[in-house]
Amino acid sequence: MVRAESVEDIQASVKFASEKDLSLVTKNTGHDHLGRSSGKGSFGIWTHNLKGIEFHDSFTAQGAPTEASGIPAVTLQAGEQWFDVYQAAAKQGVLVVGGSARTVGAAGGYLLGGGHSPFAHYYGLAADNLLEMSIVSADGEHRVINAYTDPDYFWAVRGGGGSAWGIVTSVTYKTHPVPQNLIFGLVQLNSTNDSSLKRVVAESIKLLPTITDAGYTGYATIEKGFGAIFMKPNSTVASFNETFGPVFKLTQLPGIEGAITAYPSTWDGYLKTILRDPNIGTNIQDTSRLLTTEVIRDRAEDLAEFIVGSQQGAGFNFIGKVNNDERDKTAIHEIWKRSHGLLSISVDWADTATSREKHEKRQRAVQMSERLIELGLQEAVQISVTLAKLGSTEVGTAGITNSCLGKLGGTKAETDSSRTIVILSAREDITSWEALIECSLEVASLTQRPKFEALSYVWGSVDTFETIHLDRQSFEVTPNLGSALRHLRHPTGKRVMWIDYICINQDDVPEKNKQVPLMGSIYMTADRVISILGEYSPEIEMAVSWCERYIHKRTTKQALFWRKLELKELWSVEARREKEIAILKTFIGLRRFIILPYWTRMWTFQEYQLPEREPICMCGAFTFKASAILGTSWDGVVQTPFAAMVRVGQDPVEIERKNKPSLDQDEKTRQHCLEVQRLSAIDDDEFTRTMERFAFFDILRDRHAPAYKGLASLMYLAYHRQCGNPRDRVYALYALVPSAQEAYPPDYNKSLEQVLVETTEYIIRKETRACIFNLFAVRNNHLLDDTLPSWVPDYTTPCTRVKGLPSHYIARKIKESLWTPAVEYFPHVSEDYKTLHLWGRTVGHCKPIFRFGSDLRQVVANIMNFFETTEAWGTNWDPSTVRERFVEACLCHFPQGDTFTIQEAIEAIHELAHTYENTRIQGQSNDTDPAANEQFQSKLRKELSANCNQSFFLIVTKKAQGFGICPVAIEDQDVVMIADTAEQLLVLRRQLDREHEQSSYKLVGQAYVDGLAETSNSLDSPLYTMVKDQPHEEFRVL
Repeated sequence: MVRAESVEDIQASVKFASEKDLSLVTKNTGHDHLGRSSGKGSFGIWTHNLKGIEFHDSFTAQGAPTEASGIPAVTLQAGEQWFDVYQAAAKQGVLVVGGSARTVGAAGGYLLGGGHSPFAHYYGLAADNLLEMSIVSADGEHRVINAYTDPDYFWAVRGGGGSAWGIVTSVTYKTHPVPQNLIFGLVQLNSTNDSSLKRVVAESIKLLPTITDAGYTGYATIEKGFGAIFMKPNSTVASFNETFGPVFKLTQLPGIEGAITAYPSTWDGYLKTILRDPNIGTNIQDTSRLLTTEVIRDRAEDLAEFIVGSQQGAGFNFIGKVNNDERDKTAIHEIWKRSHGLLSISVDWADTATSREKHEKRQRAVQMSERLIELGLQEAVQISVTLAKLGSTEVGTAGITNSCLGKLGGTKAETDSSRTIVILSAREDITSWEALIECSLEVASLTQRPKFEALSYVWGSVDTFETIHLDRQSFEVTPNLGSALRHLRHPTGKRVMWIDYICINQDDVPEKNKQVPLMGSIYMTADRVISILGEYSPEIEMAVSWCERYIHKRTTKQALFWRKLELKELWSVEARREKEIAILKTFIGLRRFIILPYWTRMWTFQEYQLPEREPICMCGAFTFKASAILGTSWDGVVQTPFAAMVRVGQDPVEIERKNKPSLDQDEKTRQHCLEVQRLSAIDDDEFTRTMERFAFFDILRDRHAPAYKGLASLMYLAYHRQCGNPRDRVYALYALVPSAQEAYPPDYNKSLEQVLVETTEYIIRKETRACIFNLFAVRNNHLLDDTLPSWVPDYTTPCTRVKGLPSHYIARKIKESLWTPAVEYFPHVSEDYKTLHLWGRTVGHCKPIFRFGSDLRQVVANIMNFFETTEAWGTNWDPSTVRERFVEACLCHFPQGDTFTIQEAIEAIHELAHTYENTRIQGQSNDTDPAANEQFQSKLRKELSANCNQSFFLIVTKKAQGFGICPVAIEDQDVVMIADTAEQLLVLRRQLDREHEQSSYKLVGQAYVDGLAETSNSLDSPLYTMVKDQPHEEFRVL
């Protein structure tokens, strides 16, 4: 911070900042609620010590025509404060229009933002009273500007805001006669109970036009009531009582009490007793709106409800109707012509607040600002409010700063425009990594195919932030993004990128609604997409080099590392051990790569697929393509690098075993082996499924082939991915399904429930029809949750049973024989989105028998109990096969194939039961794992555990019988039906629907049903014959 003592100091500082490309801020007294006068990390100029007050009896502006008449005025140097100015003016017998906070600077941000005043009703705002200004512009030149020398520049500084136009060194204001016969009035209206507080606030707001039209100005607070001070010159107490008569009447209303009093004062008394403000720093952020006659008339009740409900500090920073004679000659918003007061609601925080607490407070301010917009106050905004919404300059929220918005402001109506960020190179005098990130924003039209790169990454924790400079203003980003920007920054040149956290104002819902649909074009037209996977990992780099050598057979620089080891190990035992340690690192790198958080993020799903070329992955500064690890075909995924390592005799687990004797001598080897053990403990099936899931669909997809079939299949593939906003589970896939985006454009104002209902309606109508129930499970507590229809599934959970029928062959045959292709039988959602009209055939009614226990031991006991009572299950199918069919039902999650037979599974279940029984008799812990370590038994236990808490039921009909298993609790007389286009059998529960006077149902869940087929290859069963004879009917599902 430069302590400027002269104009020359300011000029030198501005030129220095320009030469060194520094972010520059100006501080006079530091009364900026958004910290713009502080600017963390900025180069500052402190103008507080530039003092001087000069009065003029007849002032003529520089450059004025000779016939211009002089007027009384005062010239103030940049560091003067209002109380000193008022005292000096009183000695001259004049008044200068200024604010009521006496420590505020008289020649700084107050003036540049407009400057309201207790005397604005008579003389206008401070900017209206400005005659001339001297200013140091961005080129370091000292200029004198007024209506004659530079009318455009002068127009801008009169209320145009902030220090964007230069650094003020002096100002010249009009002066006016000292007011006489001042009348001050104090109003205090309190609510006697919580229910009457809203009425106090609403009625007080409604009376503002009456008060301000009479010439009164003032200030007010709203907490447990309405407390205000009003002032009017050249008035009397009797006049006050007449004007405030309606306020007196409020105290007579039920639930309201208060006091109103008035007293005369002299100008000297005003200066000594009224002008006060705390001489301390405060952490605060405001959101404010000017209230017009129309807003007060139409929205007083809504405003009162909002103020009371916000539970934040609220009040009026200014009450009054302003003289607007100069309005068209200034940059001040014309709404001042119609306003009666400036309503302000603020949040504050302690000096000891954490970054997260500060961020949450600012987010609260943004939310309150958005609510005021919803109430119809979008245009009546004070300058600090705009910045609060778009991101503070001291610590920017996840949005865009004021100057950045200005850049997009002219193009915001264009649907193809978006911001790009220019990452500037680091200064030469400090290391590149240590240098503060300096960026600027530009606006680009995507139809013009601008040159830029797009970033795909994980936001990471929002508990802490780090500061960068964005258009010379401080802006907070997450640590993940801050690290990425440092790695992306070129040492000597600029880098143009699109980064969602910065280029989309995350706090501006209308802007998000416009920008999110552009993300498809952004990632498809970018010169390159860069995927930030995390910090540098030498093990991942080792894995890439191994794959280059042994999977792709390439002679790259990375692959040469292994070629050298191969040659060295021919004559060196130590080199052989070095290679084995490198194999251990490779194994660790492969596993770490697969489980990186990047592959679990919702937005990365489409970001990785949209580009024409495969994205570049970055771990720290190390760059590579993911296909370098996973191959370029499906065989390359199935035959994992780990499997290839085993085939060539480089089993990492075996290497780890062989190296154990040397653990004590080599700490690094010991750590590598321990990491291998830890990563090996990860469930290998889940590891393989995870790898296949993201590798095949995210990385190896043919980028020139058409996109996936539809939104439902994409959501199914991405069900395991995570997102901060649950709406993004849908919106983050829209770029891959343009028709879904066209049907229901992204709108973050919509409730999550509305988004889910619309998404389900689209999928049923345009894509899967009833097949949606083959993909996703029902929601938890969906039968008790009235916020959504029961037919809206849980898009984060796949259907728990892979098939609802005994075999895929049977499923195909049932499709052919029971479904109908007629369009009139296609399911559809009602216009009010409440009812799903579903067509199909009834299979039968349910008779619940038992629910499986909550752990594996109880499930095994349930199965054994079934084995002992098979003769009780009827004679409609061969009793000799009941056990096998029941076990097949219990294992329907798990395709047996050639791994084992059902008879082998029954024998293994008997062994489990025997072991559990011995465990119980010997009093061992229930946590003891009784099964042997064979892979088959491990998978069997996992599959049997999937039956925990599921319902076993009988299918009851007059002609046939079957049984089923459902994940949800079954009730007597629940209906099992097979819907057209759905392989899953559905369980419905009848509802009393008085509104429509017809049968309605709720979806209970999906079910596996045995008995529809006599064998796994034959439909010749009594139950199937009965179902086939059932009529096609409509089910109204609520």
